[in-house]
Amino acid sequence: MMSYRWPIAVGLALSLVACGGDATSTTLVAQTAAVTVTGTPLAEYGQPDGSIGKVPPTLSGVSFEGDPVSIDPADGAHVILFVAHWCSHCQNEIPVVVDWLEAGGLPADVQLTVVSTAVAPGQPNYPPSDWLSAENVTVPILLDDEANNAAAAYGLKSFPYLVAIGASGQVAVRAAGELPAAALDALVSNLGDS
Repeated sequence: MMSYRWPIAVGLALSLVACGGDATSTTLVAQTAAVTVTGTPLAEYGQPDGSIGKVPPTLSGVSFEGDPVSIDPADGAHVILFVAHWCSHCQNEIPVVVDWLEAGGLPADVQLTVVSTAVAPGQPNYPPSDWLSAENVTVPILLDDEANNAAAAYGLKSFPYLVAIGASGQVAVRAAGELPAAALDALVSNLGDS
């Protein structure tokens, strides 16, 4: 006896193939990933900032491409920029940072890493991989996990959030909100020496 279900199964399979979309779609790219936090977390950002002079924890994880990304205070001066795809201030700040980098604003002895955090598929500008790619972000990007542990370990309170680590491996500056290029210049001017 022939089953009447096979035409339905074939039709369903064909419709899934037809509606499947582009195999290179970024929906196949992980937007969050496991992150390892090693060391003592910083206090939540506020004024006065009691985390200035403290050694922040090391963050280890991956990029959108699955490549290893690490933020280790022992590696010298480093600026870490935490952004959320749905944050309008982050959407304003990323082009400023990209232009600043292209103009040679980052000293050779200072690293910069972007941390994509607070990922929310139902929010605007999703996925963050598409957004940061479209903005031509060329510095390493660390994916935070679904619980935002990297952001919490660095004391994130609002977006965008920036933590600057001096050459000594200690927090030199923390700032929240949009920063113009001149403020970025001032922020990194002495990091390699501190």
